[in-house]
Amino acid sequence: MIKHSLKQHPVALSSDLWEILRWFKLQSRPRTPQEELQHRFSRAAVVETPNNMFAQNMQWMVQCCIQSHEATKSMGFEFVDGKDLAIDSAYFRPMWKFHSKWLTFDGTHPNACCDQHHPKEKDPFCCDHAVLQLWSHMISQLMATELTTLTARDEALLTSMTRTRISQMPRGVQCARNGKRGQLTVTWESADSYQNRNRPMRVILHSGGCTDEPKESWKHPHNIMFNPGEGGKFTTYNTQA
Repeated sequence: MIKHSLKQHPVALSSDLWEILRWFKLQSRPRTPQEELQHRFSRAAVVETPNNMFAQNMQWMVQCCIQSHEATKSMGFEFVDGKDLAIDSAYFRPMWKFHSKWLTFDGTHPNACCDQHHPKEKDPFCCDHAVLQLWSHMISQLMATELTTLTARDEALLTSMTRTRISQMPRGVQCARNGKRGQLTVTWESADSYQNRNRPMRVILHSGGCTDEPKESWKHPHNIMFNPGEGGKFTTYNTQA
């Protein structure tokens, strides 16, 4: 970790000297390698989400996961430039920080079994495993601390629910006029066409000026959104009118 992740050269200290340095509240308190890793990650520069299908869907689906339970609903998140730091995610209340590698296809696939080729710009997002892996990291970290009210039962429910809900999310949503006056045709692809073949859908159309949200926001109607429907029965798609 010290050489490869922190890019430093380790020097051995006696235990007595280490305890003395740790005891006194110096301006720069000595840190263990793991503490230094967390320290650097907490101060890493925030990066903007790239304007491509893979990155936008990763951000969107992580947001949906966080919104899925009361214990995580109030948590924010941002992607940071973690460079060579060997850390995927960390929670600094009330904000999650994720390594920017999770916004790229290559960064999410070094140890993943995935049949998908490197996506082109308009290819629908099919790497649900990347979202679920990051979500698993988050839940594991929360369960290991006293910063959450989640129970073991909640952990199992969240894992199962997010896997199911993410598979139901629409991919490649398109909206276009058809041959009939005043009508639009909305199409989408599904990651699991068989399981979702009889699932009822509701489409909500919005005008571009119906919100004060900035256009780059995931909440803007120009961006595809997912929300649980009434009673969990419907999947709702917001798209541009």
